[in-house]
Amino acid sequence: RALCDELVVGVVNDEEVIANKGPPVTPLHERMIMVKAVKRVDDVIPDAPYAITEEFMKRLFDEYRIDYIIHGDDPCVLPDGTDAYALAKKAGRYKKIKRTEGVSSTDIVGRDNEKRERVVKASRDITMNIKKVIFQVHRLSKDNKEEVLEKAGKDLEAVREQHFARLMKELQGTDFWKLRRAYSPGVQEYVEDATFYKFGMSGTLCTLDEINSTLLPLSDPSLEPLQINILDYILGLADMTRELMRMAIGRISDGEVKFAQRICQFVRQIHRELLLVVPQMDDSYDMKSKMEVMLQSVIKIENGTLS
Repeated sequence: RALCDELVVGVVNDEEVIANKGPPVTPLHERMIMVKAVKRVDDVIPDAPYAITEEFMKRLFDEYRIDYIIHGDDPCVLPDGTDAYALAKKAGRYKKIKRTEGVSSTDIVGRDNEKRERVVKASRDITMNIKKVIFQVHRLSKDNKEEVLEKAGKDLEAVREQHFARLMKELQGTDFWKLRRAYSPGVQEYVEDATFYKFGMSGTLCTLDEINSTLLPLSDPSLEPLQINILDYILGLADMTRELMRMAIGRISDGEVKFAQRICQFVRQIHRELLLVVPQMDDSYDMKSKMEVMLQSVIKIENGTLS
């Protein structure tokens, strides 16, 4: 602003950014809001081209009464190696200013990608290590219930204290939803195993609030805690019903038909409740396919108890 009496800022649209630099860190409408909020900015031009064109220069000079086009002293080149500001320089209407260090979008993207990779790894570690809980609960019988559930409970706690805690450490202080696809598989697996363990313990459903309450002690109290969202909870719960189907079929083979009937009633109730919820969900594609699998599980259990 020290170079001028009036400052007009051009904001490049998403398509131009993608074509010349890759996906933008933030979409156009959010960048517009941020630029407009800057105190020294007098006007903002949306959809500015990445490379200055004759047509855009004429618009700047005639419509906005621009004297000079200004850019930082870092190179701004097109994919073919040409200077994006060549025309402005040729016209003698270009000035450069010192680039502000530490605010490069390339550096920001690099940091985001590194964090995403760490989050993906933490999610995978949860998935790999928590399978032991399902394995233990499938060993459950009336003769070893106390022993098996004690071991499964310790395995679940170990995953929560080690691997889930690491995931939460990576995510705290960030936009959880922005990284959801990176950590969602591990969270769904955790929900699946935690709810399966709870059924083995008491024959009841472990609620979302109950699961989230066990995660709160792992959070930094000064930051917003990571809480499992309703979508990941429902997706994990749907996966858990497949394990219940396998348990029921195994119990039928062992002659425990009444226990299998209890499982069937439990799974049918979950399916019935979710039938009311899923149509209202914005992101329900995955859930609709899982509902079909859940219905097949109910049918398999029913057929097994009746044969």
